Order: sequence, then structure tokens, then C-alpha cells
Amino acid sequence: LLKTAAPSQIIGRHIMKAQLLHSFLLLPAVLSSWRQLDQSPGPVLDQSTDLSQLTDENAAPKSGNLVFTSAGDHTDLLNNWIGDGANYDVFLSYYGDNSTRFDEYKQTFRWTVWQKGSKIGNCYDQLYLNHPEILSNTDYIFMLDDDIMFNNGFRDINRMFQISREHEITIAMPSFDPKRSVISWDHTKHDPTPNLLFRWVSVVEFNAPLMSKEAFVRTMEKYNPHIIGWGSPHLAVCANGEDKHKYAVVHSVISVNPPVRSETGKRELEAMGKEFRNRQQIWERIAERIGCKPYILREEFQKVFDHKALLESDSTLQNPCDVCNLKLDHLRAIQEAATSGINVSKLELETSSTDALVKFVIGGVQKAGTTTMRDLVQQHPDIEIGKEAHFFDYEHHFNYGVDWYHENIACSGSEGKLCGDKTPEYTLRQQTIDRVYQYNPQMKWIVLLREPVARALSQYHHALRKVAEGSKQTVADSFEEELMQEIPDDPSKAFAEQDPWEGRYLARGLYANQLEQLYRRFPKKQVLVLFEEEYYKRDKIKMNVIWDFLGVERSRLSNTSSTIMHSNSDPNGDSAYHEKEMKQETESCLKQFFKPHNERLFKLLGREPVKEWNH
Repeated sequence: LLKTAAPSQIIGRHIMKAQLLHSFLLLPAVLSSWRQLDQSPGPVLDQSTDLSQLTDENAAPKSGNLVFTSAGDHTDLLNNWIGDGANYDVFLSYYGDNSTRFDEYKQTFRWTVWQKGSKIGNCYDQLYLNHPEILSNTDYIFMLDDDIMFNNGFRDINRMFQISREHEITIAMPSFDPKRSVISWDHTKHDPTPNLLFRWVSVVEFNAPLMSKEAFVRTMEKYNPHIIGWGSPHLAVCANGEDKHKYAVVHSVISVNPPVRSETGKRELEAMGKEFRNRQQIWERIAERIGCKPYILREEFQKVFDHKALLESDSTLQNPCDVCNLKLDHLRAIQEAATSGINVSKLELETSSTDALVKFVIGGVQKAGTTTMRDLVQQHPDIEIGKEAHFFDYEHHFNYGVDWYHENIACSGSEGKLCGDKTPEYTLRQQTIDRVYQYNPQMKWIVLLREPVARALSQYHHALRKVAEGSKQTVADSFEEELMQEIPDDPSKAFAEQDPWEGRYLARGLYANQLEQLYRRFPKKQVLVLFEEEYYKRDKIKMNVIWDFLGVERSRLSNTSSTIMHSNSDPNGDSAYHEKEMKQETESCLKQFFKPHNERLFKLLGREPVKEWNH
């Protein structure tokens, strides 16, 4: 058989060799305590497609979507799964004994075989081992029990494929109607929260798993034919890895997992006698032998909402917590995405502190008084502060090289003068901090922080002013609507394809994240953290803290007008836009969101919280 296989079956040939070897290795262990399974009769009648002559051209399911099922005589799938708008094909393995029923299936579905056995066992045999031509042309496989029915029929099956593709879900399953279904795991119950698409979970049931081809192959590589209706969900997680953003229950699709079979029909695996009754013990033994956890803890993670539908259904956007479902667990996705995958990047500059012109940075954060700090510090006779060169954070500026930076920072470099750079965005990205470190490992940082909700609103006012002055950026008419644009449809991919900080009102307020990045390169003694609410108080500015930190002689300020301007909360002329305030409900929601992040910040700094942040 292996020698005469067609070229397009080469993949299947290698898989068959591996699986045969795998089965032989396991056989001695299972024979001592398990009775051999009955041999499946295989495809003994005509099929709707001659599977032995498949080519790439006739082996591709519609849109790359394939539904696989093992069906008997007592199912309503012909009325529920079929429709002119179905965006998928069906491969059906018939386990009944009625040739008329088989003919009906054969005339309806793309591929039909007559083969007894369980759904997963037949899928393993037919799709994975024997017909790699179909598998290679398939993107997603929906392995459905034949009694799973959908509220909206084939449209819901289409929806499952669509959501899995758009959000790159490894393995998904539809939610179950709790009033009409058997519920084995609570997290599979339908959640009626408006506009909820799906929720990430630790594991999904295998009566209706929709798998990417890659996940399917990895699972089948570990699959053993002796696994009967128990252990498959845990096997799939073992094969594809535990993760908070791989497995999902789709709550925008409601299905029914009926409590009893209609008439006298039984699932095929229930006819397997002792093996069915001992399926738990069988799985536990196999799991031990292949190095899998026998059971995955069932957990629920973040919810993902359909924000496009939200925008269409409620244009007023009154409250992001209630009306718009801007849930706190969804907001926290920003924090996870902002900190995921942080690596200390390659250092690309070839200079050191000995020839570095710039000795200190006012590096954060936007709308926390950095402009006022620059105006105050540059009054010292021995200090110069250049304009915002954005050398380390703008890629095209960085590529110009250090000489360009020194020219554009506009410091004279005269002896005895200390040159500084004021660019609030320098604390946002690890790569930027790494570049600063390579330029000058002795760089000193002044970091100003402001209560994050007030900071976010101030940034919104600033954006409105920029638009009024001719900026081409787009800004929503309300703060709530502007926030909605920051929350992605899929929080797991929040910053996958775009600048992680550009225009981010909430992510910029995750100060502990930014300081942790900074401390990866610079010791705390080189970082001075100040709080706007404490530092900028009329007639109480203590500049000696700054002078001592920078190592210059103490000097009295000659002009505090900048301070007075900031104390009036309008250092940048944004007051004309202050009528665009946030709603009280929004403020409460965001305060709650930032609370654990603020607690982590003050713990990192080893100090008491700022009093004003609690109001």
C-alpha cells in the first residue's frame, strides 16, 4: 500500500508509518487489561466521492471549511445543518444499518462513507490517516456529534467558522442552551451578555470542537484509537499547549446538546460495551504513557465583545461599562497585551557615556507636566534642554544616527553645561529604553506621573485641540467613544499589528509596566519618579530635589509662570475643550480598572499611595 501510494498521499504515508509504530508500542500495555475493540467494517458501500482517486482539485472543501460527523439513523442534522448558504462541506461517516438512510446521506453530503466507530476515531482514520488530500486543502475542521443542533441552523455553523478565522482561535466550541442541553462543564453554558462574541477558556468539550488544521494535526499525532469518548479535550490541550488565548466558547452561537437521544437511537461509542464503561481508566493510562496531564483545570479567562455591533446598536455610547460593555476584564486585556512578549532588545548603537552629549531625560509621561518641568529646569544657568527630538523612539530618526541627534537636540555642548532631552514617550517601549542605555548607560531619568484617569481625559482634550489646529488625526466626539476605539475586537491581538502606544489613553496609564521596563536597564538611583499632584503646588515647588538629582548647584527659580499655568490645569491651552468631560459612570469604571495597577506601582516604588489618586 505504501509503495503504490499516489504522490499526493506522501504525507499520509508518513503519518501511517508513525501511527502504526505508535500503536504497536502501546499494544502490550493495553492488552493486559483491555479487550480489543471490535473492528470497524470500513467504507463498505458506494461513496459520494471516490476517495481513492482524490486530487487536489476535487479534495478541497468549500472555503476550506469542513464539518466531520459520525451519524446514525436518529438525527435531525439534515434539517438543521443544511442550507443553500452553507459555507462549508460535510464529511459523514454512517454507523447505522439502513442502506436507504445511507443513500440519503450520500446524495446530500460531499463525502460519505459507511463505517462504524466513534466520531473522533473515524475522523482520525478517514481524514488524518487515509485522505491527506482533503486535510491539506482544509483550514478548519468542525467535528460535530450528530445530535448537536443549532438555534440558527447552518448560519450558526457559518458563524463558528467565521469567528474562528477572524480571531485565530485554536479550538472553539459553541455555547450550550442550559435549558435544553446536558451541561457537563459550567463554562459551556450560554452567557447572554449583550454583544459577547466568545470567552477564552482553558479547555473545550469534544462533542463539538472546531479546530484549526494545525491544531487538528497536532492532536491526531498524539491520538490513540483506544481513547473512547473520554480524554479527548485534555489530549487536545496537551498537544497544542496550555494558553489563555487558544481555546474559546463562542457565546454568539447557541447550540443544543440534547439530554437523551430521540427514539431508541444510541451513539456509536455507547455500543462498545466494556470499553465505553472503562473509558476514563483507559484515558488515564494512555495519558500517563504519552506524558499528558490526565485532566486540565477548567478555567474561564477574558471575554471578547463585538464592538462593531456595539457602535451600530448604540451611537450615544453613554457609559463604557454598562451600555457599551467595556468590561473590566476586557480592559485588562490592554495590560496583558502591553506587557506580553517584552524582551530586552538588541543594542544597536556604538557609543558610550564618554561621548554622549545628553546626560538626562525628562522621559514620561504625556500630560503629566513634562513641559512645565522642562520650563522650570532649563532656568538653571548650567542646564540646557533640547526640543523633543524623538530620536530613540522614532525609527526614521534613529536611523539618521547619533550625529543627527546631537545636531537636532539643539544643545550647545559648551563646557560645564548639562544637556537634557524632554521626550515623554521614551518610557513606553523596551526597545526605546534599550537604545537610550546603549547611548548613555549613566543617563538620568526624570519621570512624572499623574492620576491615570485624569491623564487620559487630558490627553483627549489635547487631541481635540490638535484637530482644531489642523491635525489630520481623527478624534471621536465623546471621551467614551474615543475609548471604544482603543479596545480591540480581540484583546489578545490588541497590539499585534499596530504601534502599541500610539493614541492609547489607557495603556499609557499603566505606569508600573513602564517603570519595570526602565528598571531592566537602569538602576533605581538613576530614576527620579515624581507625582504631578504632589510636586506642582503653588509656592511649594522644591527644585532642590531636581538639582541634587542632576548633580548641579542649587539655584533659585527666576520665573514660576509655568507653574501657575499648570496649577490651573491648562499648561497647553486645552481649557476650551474641557466641556468634553467623561461621565461619572465612566470615571468610576476606569478608577476600578486602574486600581490594581496603581497598587502595583506604589509597591514597586516602596511608598504610600498618592492621596489625590483615591478621590
